[in-house]
Amino acid sequence: MARVGEIIAPADSGAGRQRSVMRWLARAFFAGLMVTSIALGAWAQSQNAGLRFMSTQVAGDAMRMAVWHPTHAKEQGVVLGPFRLKVSQDVPVAPGRFGLIVLSHGAGGGMLNHRGTARALARAGYIVIAVHHPGDNWQDQSRLGTSANWSRRPNHLRAAIDAALNDKILAAGIDPRRIGAIGYSAGGYTVLAAAGARPGLSVLVQHCREKKAADPVFCRYGRAQREADRQAGRKVPPLKVIPDPRLGAVVAIAPVGALFAPTAFAGVSARIMLVRAGKDRVLRYPHHAERVHRQVGQPHSYVVLPAAGHFTFIEPFPESLRDVAGPAAQDPPGTDRAAVLQRLNRRIVGFLDKALAPDK
Repeated sequence: MARVGEIIAPADSGAGRQRSVMRWLARAFFAGLMVTSIALGAWAQSQNAGLRFMSTQVAGDAMRMAVWHPTHAKEQGVVLGPFRLKVSQDVPVAPGRFGLIVLSHGAGGGMLNHRGTARALARAGYIVIAVHHPGDNWQDQSRLGTSANWSRRPNHLRAAIDAALNDKILAAGIDPRRIGAIGYSAGGYTVLAAAGARPGLSVLVQHCREKKAADPVFCRYGRAQREADRQAGRKVPPLKVIPDPRLGAVVAIAPVGALFAPTAFAGVSARIMLVRAGKDRVLRYPHHAERVHRQVGQPHSYVVLPAAGHFTFIEPFPESLRDVAGPAAQDPPGTDRAAVLQRLNRRIVGFLDKALAPDK
């Protein structure tokens, strides 16, 4: 099983950064104890998980969403195509007021990709809305790699929050002071941008001009669409992202970081947890998670999983889909995906319990 290391540190550089890290490591030891106790406490008080589906309109698109929530109903189990989920569908939300978490999948993914994390959060006392990003999911990749996709993705999270707060079933169970987001890969970019980090297409273009050989997989992403735009003589529009000040905490897992300049995080007030895969061959070190870590400029949680690959953070695939899924179903040798996710889910719950505590 992969080791999990955590650093809570301010952004800095050179010798100053090293001294800062050493000071913060000492504090992290005690903070880690506290976070661990919070996480274990939340786990011990777990409830059952319910599941329902909803949809909303955003910028002319119909957006589907999967909703996990605490419930007192017994988890009967639900079969959705090849997936078997340990939940009960369309059951009452447990009484109480819960934090709301929106969940953003990676490029070409879907709202069930992180179902284990969503269930863990629901059982720990959160309502989780996993979006199915229009134009960037396994069924519809019409915007994959386009500037429109980078602009629209964060706005999908705002629409999901609005939909939840106006839903006649969910609204009464949501504490609007406790809203956060979790995103993986392109979803990691999405939650950071939604929290106020300012992305720039020019930053991405410069990165891939200068670092294409060092970050080859990412810099091939969307190349065909950019070439089509160039040949058609169309100008690439600027990114138009509307930050959502309701987000009090975000978890960015193996995030795309190449759209953020050094000053991009100046206006971000949300608490941040970053997760980096030590053997990520898709988003190469140090151009993404590490880049964000150095730029954030505020104390934050930085979790490094040395043996994890880029796709380790997707829920394990059923046997029937592993060949079809290809690289997305594969991990570096010796990495137990299910075990890594179980440990990471505990850390995520602990981080959110602290960052979104009712008195914050």
